[in-house]
Amino acid sequence: MDALTVRAALPEDIAEVAAIERMSFPSPWDTQTFATTLEDKRCLSALVFEGDTLVGYCFALCLSSMVHILNLAVRPGYREKGIGKRLIQDIISQSVAIDKVCAVLEVRKSNKPARSLYASIGFSHVSTWRGYYSDTKEDAEIMVKDLKARGPLDMTCTVVRNIEVAEKTYHLVLEGGLPQAVPGQFAMVQVSWAVSLFSEGLWRFSGRRAMRWSCCTGSRVQERNCSRRNVPVNVSRFSDRWERDLREGLETT
Repeated sequence: MDALTVRAALPEDIAEVAAIERMSFPSPWDTQTFATTLEDKRCLSALVFEGDTLVGYCFALCLSSMVHILNLAVRPGYREKGIGKRLIQDIISQSVAIDKVCAVLEVRKSNKPARSLYASIGFSHVSTWRGYYSDTKEDAEIMVKDLKARGPLDMTCTVVRNIEVAEKTYHLVLEGGLPQAVPGQFAMVQVSWAVSLFSEGLWRFSGRRAMRWSCCTGSRVQERNCSRRNVPVNVSRFSDRWERDLREGLETT
């Protein structure tokens, strides 16, 4: 493969972008959707070329504290060559330069290659939206990458509550001191059970009566009656605006 170049999208690129889109998705964006997105002053874009050939693109939209990655595709024949990663990394670089806190995207649950790609760049699954895709009613996995990551903090918490609230979904509440936390803040938390990962998700710090974090998780549960059990916890990401911006971004774009 020849040397690749990256630049922002221009209106004259839309027809070729839309052609790759139609090769890539069962329910593709049309040219008007691309044009409207590109005209939006909040839009970030990246195109990758091999010579004069467009081989991939990514479009994103800036919100108050985050960037929402809207669309990414690579031309057939150029996939699994690192082009998707390069596109995402360019968008992330642009986002960091304008002081965004995090990047968010949604991906079909069945799209394992894309999910693996995003995970390799540092995106973490924070929730699942049931029936999100209108064409197939497939679930969407919501993934977030912190753009202002602090060093991970290892600590021990106590399990206060572990209740099954729906099939294979549990409301888990942990208690433990965390100096950086303020009421209402969200964090990405990994909870270990013995030597295996028990749960990873976006947790909310309540600050009521005790230093408590709560989350609904669909992760496997090895013990149901585990109140007051101490568990190792790794807290690696902080933001007090993720939930608001997730809702804003995914409801208005």
